[in-house]
Amino acid sequence: EINSTLITIPETTINSGLAPSRMGLFRIENIDNDNYWVVGGSLEDAYNIVMKVNSSGQVLTFWETEIGEGSILNSVKDESNNLWIAPLGKLVKLNTDGQASVFPLDNIVNVTALESDQLNNIWIYPYPFDEDNGNLGAGNKLGKLNVNTNTITYYPLPEGRSTVPFSGMSRGPDGNIWFGTMNTNFTNENPIVDLSLSSMSLEGLFSQTQVTGINEIPLSLTLDKSNILWAIVGTIENGD
Repeated sequence: EINSTLITIPETTINSGLAPSRMGLFRIENIDNDNYWVVGGSLEDAYNIVMKVNSSGQVLTFWETEIGEGSILNSVKDESNNLWIAPLGKLVKLNTDGQASVFPLDNIVNVTALESDQLNNIWIYPYPFDEDNGNLGAGNKLGKLNVNTNTITYYPLPEGRSTVPFSGMSRGPDGNIWFGTMNTNFTNENPIVDLSLSSMSLEGLFSQTQVTGINEIPLSLTLDKSNILWAIVGTIENGD
């Protein structure tokens, strides 16, 4: 039996133009026993919002940005309880006081997934397609941001490999970062080619495990304590 409690965010707790009743809430991350990060937004009002909320629904801090800056579809919490999000072309770190720090990304516009590792680095998994010419140029690397030095290191994928549209990324018990890759022969007629589950060590060493009999996208990945990789998979049709 699972006990649950519905928490409603009061309309009067936010000094913001985006009323809670007009939000969609996308993600939640636990901070401590009483506080949570909540990511939401409203297409109608053209805003994203990130809130620190307590278990009574009171909004303690919030940060918002226009939808034109990019939808916040992924987030990750670091070891210091900061929340990291990825609008267009940048990472944003929000501390528990609601203060934001911005880190530009090198030739990466859209980020599909974020993950943290045991050394408190933030890993960046780019959406592979270049907005300008439609090629796979943006998907030939992973990024790793060192939160202590605020520097980003980019680790190239092997020649001919690319990140996968909408793939997830997961830190496993082995300490490696796991994600999906494909080869660069991507067409509308054959949208996913040579899919592999891949991993990268914290030092940037790449390896991959060939998947046989599956021609789908790993949308969400996690490794359990037995080091078994679990994936929710889906398909892309007609290049969509």
